[in-house]
Order: sequence, then C-alpha cells, then structure tokens
Amino acid sequence: EIAGAVLADGVGGIALGQLREGLHSVTPRVEGALDDEALSSFATSAHLLARAPLARRLDAFLEDAEAPTVVRELATLERAIAEVRPNDEATHLSEPVPTRLKGGVVLANLSFRVLEATHDVVALHAGGEAVEGAFAWVVGAHDDGVSLLPCQPDELAFFRAAANEAQSVEGAPVSREWLREALVAGALFWRPRATGGTLA
Repeated sequence: EIAGAVLADGVGGIALGQLREGLHSVTPRVEGALDDEALSSFATSAHLLARAPLARRLDAFLEDAEAPTVVRELATLERAIAEVRPNDEATHLSEPVPTRLKGGVVLANLSFRVLEATHDVVALHAGGEAVEGAFAWVVGAHDDGVSLLPCQPDELAFFRAAANEAQSVEGAPVSREWLREALVAGALFWRPRATGGTLA
C-alpha cells in the first residue's frame, strides 16, 4: 500500500525516479534492463519494504518474478561487486610474493566469494554479449578496487580447497600463471610455509 501511494502521488516514500537512481548505483546494468513496468512492479512489491540492502531486495524480487536467468545472474554479479569489502587483516598477515613462485603455500582470502553462472555476465556487465556456457569467478575487494578472477573447474576446486587449508605451491593442480593471477588479484595469499589455517 505504501509503495502504491508513492506511485500515485510521490508522497510518503521513495519516488520511481529515486528508486531507479538507487538501483543504478548498485546494479547499473540490471537497472538499465528494467522497463517502467518492471520497476513499478518492484516498487509495489513486498520485497522493496524488506530490511535488506537494495541489491538483495532486487535479487529476491527477480527470483519471485521468474525473470530470465541471465538477468538474475547479472543481478547476482552486480550485487557481489557492490557488497565487496576489503580484508585488511588478511592483507597484513600475507607475505610478499617472490619473483619466482617456487615453494611455499597459498591460502584463500575468505572475503572473496564464488560466483557461478550459465552466461558470461562479466562480459555483459562490461557492455558485451552474455554468451551461454559454464562460467565461474571469485569476486572480492583488492587494492581499493574489485577483482573478478575467472576460474576453470580445476582452478575453482583449488580455490575452494585453499579456503579449507593451506595448499602447497609445488605440485598444485593449476598453472603457475593462474596462481600468480590469483595472488595479484588478492584471491589467494602466499606464505613460505604452512600455518594450518586460512586468511579469514
């Protein structure tokens, strides 16, 4: 009822223009895909009144509305980007990566989250086309920005293993190139020896 009154006269709550601006700040590509009818449906839904970040409320609305899978996956990606937070403690506990990555162990940065999708929504977020397939990334904050690290199945399995316990660099079932990319992205941290834990 509150949202309906807002749509009628703009009194007592958020106007549609303000709602669109709010969505654009956290889910820009999804907001651009919402026509006025879809935006009005969101504004009059119970999801808008829920106690949750705006991007999460939109996610729940899109799920209930049975929006196309690619739109829901894009919304999940953009919400993950909006919600990343730096892991300062983990950064301080990590060690500088040697020029030649030989020996030592790597541990997962647990502030990173795994995203899997059936469309390349990272390309869609960047303005490209969302081709279908099996895609996975780990997403998190790093160096005052956001890291989006693509992962093949073996790389994703390695990241998940490193989230449970330190993984040896020697004999790792992933390429050194990907390991270094993950370290540069902040998704993994390197230490010269095992410490028996993860960087939470």
